[in-house]
Amino acid sequence: ALADNMHVIGRQATSSPRDAVHALDGSRAIDPTNPAWDGLGRMLDGLYELLGSYQTYVPSADGSDLSAWLETTGRDLTPFRERLFDELLVGMIAGLEAARQAWAIYAETTIQGDRLGSIEALTEAIDSVSTISPTLAGWLNQVRTIVTNAQYVERHALFGGLGRALADGWEAYDRGRLADAERLGQQAYEIARDDAQRLAAGRLRELSKISRDWAERNGASNVKGTQAAVVGLEHLYAPEEITIRDNFSAQMPSKETYLKAMGKGLVELFGRNSTAAPHILFANYILLGVLDANEGRLEDADFWKEAALRTLGEYGQRHTLTRALVDFIDRRRELNAGAEMLNSVNNAAAMPTLEVTRKKLEDNPQSRTLSAGIYSLREMENALRDWSDGEFRSAGIKIENAINAINDVEQSASVTLTPYRSWLMELQAGAAELHNQSRLMNTAIDSKPAEPQESIRSAMKRMVDVTVRLLGENYTPTLRGWRDTYEQFLEVYIDNVRRSEKLNRFNQLFRAMFIDRHPAYPLYRHWYDLTDNAPEFPAPPTTEPTPRVDEDAEIPEYTYKGSRYSYEPEEVAPSTGGTRARLPRPLLIVGGLVVVIALIAIVTAVANGSGTPNVALTITATATTDDATTQAALVPTATTTIDPSVGTGLNSQLASPTLLPVLGAGDQPTATLLPSASPQPSLQPPPLTAFAPTDAPTDVLSSSTPTITLSPTPSITPTPTTIPSPTNTPTPTLPPQGLQGPQNLLTVFDGLPKASEPWDVNQFFKVVTLNQSYWRLGSETTGDKDTLFLPIPAALLETYYGNNAASRIRRVEVELTLTTFNPAVISADQVYFGAMLQDASDPTKTAGVNVQLVQPGVIKLGQRSGEKVTNFSNQAVNVVVVRIRLERDLKTGAITAYANGSQLGQPIDFTRADAPIIPVLFVKSGGVIVSVTGTGWVITLR
Repeated sequence: ALADNMHVIGRQATSSPRDAVHALDGSRAIDPTNPAWDGLGRMLDGLYELLGSYQTYVPSADGSDLSAWLETTGRDLTPFRERLFDELLVGMIAGLEAARQAWAIYAETTIQGDRLGSIEALTEAIDSVSTISPTLAGWLNQVRTIVTNAQYVERHALFGGLGRALADGWEAYDRGRLADAERLGQQAYEIARDDAQRLAAGRLRELSKISRDWAERNGASNVKGTQAAVVGLEHLYAPEEITIRDNFSAQMPSKETYLKAMGKGLVELFGRNSTAAPHILFANYILLGVLDANEGRLEDADFWKEAALRTLGEYGQRHTLTRALVDFIDRRRELNAGAEMLNSVNNAAAMPTLEVTRKKLEDNPQSRTLSAGIYSLREMENALRDWSDGEFRSAGIKIENAINAINDVEQSASVTLTPYRSWLMELQAGAAELHNQSRLMNTAIDSKPAEPQESIRSAMKRMVDVTVRLLGENYTPTLRGWRDTYEQFLEVYIDNVRRSEKLNRFNQLFRAMFIDRHPAYPLYRHWYDLTDNAPEFPAPPTTEPTPRVDEDAEIPEYTYKGSRYSYEPEEVAPSTGGTRARLPRPLLIVGGLVVVIALIAIVTAVANGSGTPNVALTITATATTDDATTQAALVPTATTTIDPSVGTGLNSQLASPTLLPVLGAGDQPTATLLPSASPQPSLQPPPLTAFAPTDAPTDVLSSSTPTITLSPTPSITPTPTTIPSPTNTPTPTLPPQGLQGPQNLLTVFDGLPKASEPWDVNQFFKVVTLNQSYWRLGSETTGDKDTLFLPIPAALLETYYGNNAASRIRRVEVELTLTTFNPAVISADQVYFGAMLQDASDPTKTAGVNVQLVQPGVIKLGQRSGEKVTNFSNQAVNVVVVRIRLERDLKTGAITAYANGSQLGQPIDFTRADAPIIPVLFVKSGGVIVSVTGTGWVITLR
């Protein structure tokens, strides 16, 4: 019985304390005098006291004393295990050791951020101490729940200072405070006690340092720096993490699948084992996206960006690295768009849209980076203007500047502009060729050859041909005008017409506008001088330009015909008697002398008074046409008759024909023009006066005054005719959307009925000359106001263009030429004129260009807004001609002003974009006259 009792005590001391005590009492009853029972009882009481205290043990809040308690408890129970063979007690002691080891693992895994390892360690510790200390097991279970739901496992680490530093560091990294993250990583590294702790702190510190250095040093634009950062990140991965990452990537068939599967297959797996791993993966994705964006693979960059966002979760979108990647992708996309616009300028078709391309480039968000490209396009615009004006050297210099600017764009924006550069180089070669042609042409012109040089004509033709090939027809008017003008002058110069006709045709050509700006103008003047000094009629064509003298040749006899000599002897009709022999020249001379002597003798005889009767002479004035009349009329025919019955005696021996006295200016018959279309009456021939004999004259001659007798004849009375009165020209039917595109207002003005013009016709009217026409604006007298305005009413625009035309105006272009001004009325610096747009509902709202004459040859260009004038630049000019263009922004309604192709200042704030506006010209009132020249007054309608 004692043996059985001892067996019960040893085996069930902890599992069934009541049975053990009952067995002890039974043994004491069997052998009451044995002192061993008291010692055994004291051992059981001590064991039960210890186990009772363990049941309610609760560690400190941070669990710092738990490891020591587990170790102490196991040591305290070890003596009981040696004396008792209770399996439950043995299990309790083993559980305490297992719990101590699990707690140590928990301490290590929380430092590394190993959530899964920490949870497993806590689970094992709970299972190990649940028997000996249910209270401790409950506490550990609570810790496990907290760790499971914690964002940063490190915050619940056993080593509180290190854990908090790591947790705060990772939180700072997630929020983009990279400098704070690096500082906390360094602090954690200094607190760390072993290699594992230093590894955890080192990963935080190095990742933060790499990220901060890359972000602060603009690493997105530095490819080499980004590549170095990627290598540094690779060293932060644990070997097993690299394996997991590479295996996952190898299993993904596409990018879409990768993004769908990475949450469970990669990011969650990394997050269970380490806090650092997902952050390293996030940074790695960002840098890979930057590398792809630098290489122009923007779709791949977007993929890496999306992967990074899914890796970091809610903090990914606002992270510093993410914003850097997104900004760089957007910047790269905008730079690529700008590069594409620049590369689109690669042929002649792109030249007319060069200004539009430049404006789009200016509106690009990366316009600062692309500023060199914008400058390149501006230089191209200036080069095209110089090219079209024949300034090929200046154009070539500007094209070279554009090429140099492209090199800067490629370096700063990391783009490739090969198509644009190739086109510029082709233009540069063309400009160089045409400059050489122009130089050779000017050399030939300066030599002023008498004979036309084919090199001049071919050079001008080459200029037109190369310009058409490289730039298009839009840039050839000036060069084509040079060529055509040269051919016109050449045609006149080489034409075989009389000198006066040539000079007349030359004068007609010299009346062309700006003819003095023609490069061959000195040659034209030289040709004019040569023609002016040439004989009236050109020399006859000959096959021997150098005359030769043949002394033996017989000199032919020339026949005088009219005002020219005939170099062909007259043909003599053949006679029946055969051909007459030519008389010798001496005989002809002798015969002529005989005829002269005979005439002298006859005259002498008449002067000595031979019986010559008196002669009645009749002078008839023939009617001519008069330029001043427009009706058919006949004027009286005046007949002047000398009456022989008047006492005028002539000595018959001395009688000779006497000329009538010349009529005075007042006595001359008036000549009247007869229009060719009017029938003229038949005029009867004047009566002839027969010779009548008279008495013998006395010896004394009586002076007599001839009597003028005017015989009037009836005139033709014009028949009244009905003149049709002008009627309004019917306006053609307009389309529903109205007319669109460029519309010339001058064409409308030409078709307006008389007296219906909405302006004072004495101030604005059309002038027509022999070879041109233009509209003249201005008043010679000073009015009530200082400025004369010419607004075009919105109603007139609506009548001819339709669909609320005043609201659809988006551009106005006009060329104004200062014709003259009266220095006696105003001084030169008071002369101004210009063009502007005016709010149809508020005349005080205006925006346009103001041109002011500073002094003869110098103008000042500026903006005019209302009554305010803001000047921007002075220009020296030979002739005051200003091309004005006003552009209306279709979104804001602002007006951008241009003068001679150059923008004046910033856009002018104006009325809203859909408000009706009207075009207006203005000029200084009193003594200032301007003309609308060029292509007219053009408005462009949407």
